[in-house]
Amino acid sequence: RNPIAWVLGADTTVYLEGNALNKPRDAAEARAMLRRLSGRTHTVFTGIALRNILHNVRIDEGVASEVTFHTLDEAQIEAYLARVHTLDKAGGYAIQEHSELIVAGYTGSLSNIIGLPVEETKRLLVRCGLLPS
Repeated sequence: RNPIAWVLGADTTVYLEGNALNKPRDAAEARAMLRRLSGRTHTVFTGIALRNILHNVRIDEGVASEVTFHTLDEAQIEAYLARVHTLDKAGGYAIQEHSELIVAGYTGSLSNIIGLPVEETKRLLVRCGLLPS
C-alpha cells in the first residue's frame, strides 16, 4: 500500500461532568481548569481518524482514560503552572510533566492521556496494512 495516500489525525480533550475542557486561552483559564479538576476524576478522550481517499477508507476510533487529581490549593496550582507550559494542553495540564504535583492516579492508556493513544494507533495502522502485525 502507498503510505503517501494515508492521513492520520487525532485530537484530545478533557471531559468533566459533560463539559469539554480544551486548551486554555490564557493562564487565568488554565488556573480555572485546574481548580475545576481539583480532587475529582475526569475523562481524557482522544478521537483518531484514519483516511485514504484513493481506497475509500474512513476509520474513526475513540479512546478514553480516567484521571483523578489531588485536591489542590492555590499554592499547588501556582507551583504547577510555574513548571509546566499548559496553554497548549487540553484541560490545562500535561500528565507527562510534574504529574506528581497534581495527579493522584489514572486508569486506561497513559499515551492517550499524553495525547496520542499509541497502542490503539498502532492497531489501526496494522489493520490497514501500514505496519506489520
